[in-house]
Amino acid sequence: MRALAAIRAAFALFSRLPVRAGEWDEDTRGRILAWFPLVGVVLGLIQFGALYGLNALGVSPALWAAAAVVLPIAYTGGIHMDGFMDVIDAVSARAPREKMLEILHDPRCGAFAVIAAGCWLLLAFGLWQELAGNVLAMACLCAGYGLSRAMSAWCALTFPPARSNGLLRDLTQPAATGARRGILIWAQCSALAMVVLGGIPAGAALAGALIAALLYGRLVRRFGGTTGDLAGWFLMVCELVMLAAVVLIVRLMEVL
Repeated sequence: MRALAAIRAAFALFSRLPVRAGEWDEDTRGRILAWFPLVGVVLGLIQFGALYGLNALGVSPALWAAAAVVLPIAYTGGIHMDGFMDVIDAVSARAPREKMLEILHDPRCGAFAVIAAGCWLLLAFGLWQELAGNVLAMACLCAGYGLSRAMSAWCALTFPPARSNGLLRDLTQPAATGARRGILIWAQCSALAMVVLGGIPAGAALAGALIAALLYGRLVRRFGGTTGDLAGWFLMVCELVMLAAVVLIVRLMEVL
């Protein structure tokens, strides 16, 4: 029952599926991140089913790519894109650490955030369009939603928090070794699924995920720790870099 409560809380927090979270006691909060990758696994299944169905219907590559970009944002309610945009605003200010943390907390949206979000959407749209009809690459990337969330959860438990309060702080404070063990299992299973489904492109996607993690580490040092917004930035960047890596390797395989 405790695991079920944590699963419900994870889906209520990180997705827009009609799930009631119930009461969050300390034990439930400590388990939420352990089930965060499951939110990505379900997203991957929904995404794969939708894109495979659109392929079968013979829709245009542009419409197929638009669905590939919009569906994850609709599934999450844009929570990770919001964090990505907040981080862009903070970094663009070129301010001291304390000021950047204030900007992260500011609900207003700056021009740099809008520009960065637009660029992200255009890049994702163009990259997905390159993979229209490629079922193996599509399956590999859909499995990657579980990996990106497992990496995000692991980083949240590994990096120090930048603030003494906040949602991420609440989720990591009571977390124990069991959460780390569960997250590691999710990461291994997701990576294995990517390799089985995608073959060589999966290797490129995994390399892209590691590059995104390195960039995340550098960003965390600038802020003196991590926050929920930084975690959202990582997810958006990780999934975009994995997508770009898969497109690159697919095109290289075609040329060679």
